[in-house]
Amino acid sequence: MRYLYLVFAIVGVILPYSEMIPFMIENDNDLWLLFEEQFQRRSNRFFAYDLLLTGTVASIFILYDGRRNQVKNYWFAFAGIFLVGVCFGLPLYLFFKESARAD
Repeated sequence: MRYLYLVFAIVGVILPYSEMIPFMIENDNDLWLLFEEQFQRRSNRFFAYDLLLTGTVASIFILYDGRRNQVKNYWFAFAGIFLVGVCFGLPLYLFFKESARAD
């Protein structure tokens, strides 16, 4: 399972950034525009709110569970949620956790 989690973490970087990088290039790195567009329509807000809540819960889970189970490098997965997204940070944490069990 740990390698499946690692594959999901890698895909979790590639997919979001395949959209983010062209958007930022086309819009002169305007981060404010990115956030503005994210909340313009109800359908966009649905996904934005879902991801904000999911990211918050995943962050709390990673911090709590990582300390409790002494998972090495759990802080990297926590940071990954904020630097990339939940689609990277959560599978990366699960990879770390499974790797710790295998050792």
